Amino acid sequence: MSNPARPILEDAISKLEAMRKDIDDSIRVISKLVGRSAAAGGIRRKFSAETRRKMSEAQKRRYQNLKKAAKAPAKAKGTAKKASKAA
Repeated sequence: MSNPARPILEDAISKLEAMRKDIDDSIRVISKLVGRSAAAGGIRRKFSAETRRKMSEAQKRRYQNLKKAAKAPAKAKGTAKKASKAA
C-alpha cells in the first residue's frame, strides 16, 4: 500500500532542510559579528576513547579523595575539656 501523501511529505522535508541550512548559516554569521565562537553555539567536541578514559580516571581519583576526606575524623581544635555544670 502506498501513502498518497508521501510526495508532499518528502517535498516538505526537503524544504525544511533547506530552511535549516539557511538558518544555521545566518546563526554562524551573526555569531561571528558578536564574537561568539561556534563551540558556544551548541557544537560539541568529540573526544577520543583514550581521552574519555583519562577523564574518567581523573574524575574517579577526585571522587576517591573526597570520600577519604569525608571519612577522616575531624581534628579537635583545642585540647581543653569542657567543665561540667554539676555544681
